[in-house]
Amino acid sequence: SIRRFNDAWSHAYGLAPSALRKQEGTQLQQEGGVAATTQASLTLQLTYRPPFDVQAMLAFYRLRAIPGLERVDDHGYERRHKVGEQEGWIRIEPGVGNQLRLTLRDPPPGALPDILYRVRRMWDLDADMARIGARLGQDPLLARIQERWPGVRLPGGWDEYEVMLRAIVGQQVSVKGAITIMGRLVARTLAQFGVSALPTPAQLCELDLDGIGMPGSRIRTLQGLAGALASGAISLATASDEQLLALPGIGPWTIAYWRLRTGQDPDAFPASDLVLQKALGGGVKLPVREVEALSSAWQPWRAYAASWLWHAMSEQPELLIQVGTSQQTEETTS
Repeated sequence: SIRRFNDAWSHAYGLAPSALRKQEGTQLQQEGGVAATTQASLTLQLTYRPPFDVQAMLAFYRLRAIPGLERVDDHGYERRHKVGEQEGWIRIEPGVGNQLRLTLRDPPPGALPDILYRVRRMWDLDADMARIGARLGQDPLLARIQERWPGVRLPGGWDEYEVMLRAIVGQQVSVKGAITIMGRLVARTLAQFGVSALPTPAQLCELDLDGIGMPGSRIRTLQGLAGALASGAISLATASDEQLLALPGIGPWTIAYWRLRTGQDPDAFPASDLVLQKALGGGVKLPVREVEALSSAWQPWRAYAASWLWHAMSEQPELLIQVGTSQQTEETTS
């Protein structure tokens, strides 16, 4: 009913629909006979179930912010986005209690549900960490990580296409190197098409990628994906692993990482990831088959296990190395 909808909306976002309607669109003011545009902003409160390490999430996005598209400061994350032909801007900050504060500038009312969905998925706001933690905490290694960093979640991406670009560009390079190239993609799209954004599939097919800092094989992978998407041969919303593997340069790691970061599969686990291999090998690269065997006990939440292991290896790798070394010693002694 209308009443229950209004109550649910007010409870979820801290703003009544009637107040939202008053803030819709752009306000025009007459100043000296000239119509001046005043940008309208909307602030919503997004709830989550604790625990939630918001600072760990900000640290993740700070390291991976694409120049010209995203920015992260000490207090929040912001990005530009486009809905139809209208560009927008959002900012996400810690709120009061178990909430994040989302500020949108000039949000098209019809696009609001889509933006909210993207933000909640990107920040993993609907996860039941108590349930996930109870399962993963049965493993002594993951239990130590959970005790040291409670509330670490599974950071996601803005949409399936952006995450796939990140995954391809990030193949076998550092995070810093990958983000530099992503920034160059934005800059070249601006120079060639006049839009400061990642190229659409059609634009990527035409974009000049010479000297962008990637090997030719990876450029062919990007443009092969773009061609398949632009022609309608595949859709990232429904693509199967087999369809993606048929594209040049896309392998199991890319697909698992992509599904993990898009929230499509909370059990996705890139077993060939070098950091995960070392994390589970006590600092020594563990064979993929052994990584897969160890991770099988974490189903159906292996994506979260991967996120915890990556976080621990970035913050305190000696914790995992010490655990791995002690486990190897016990096995040798026994």
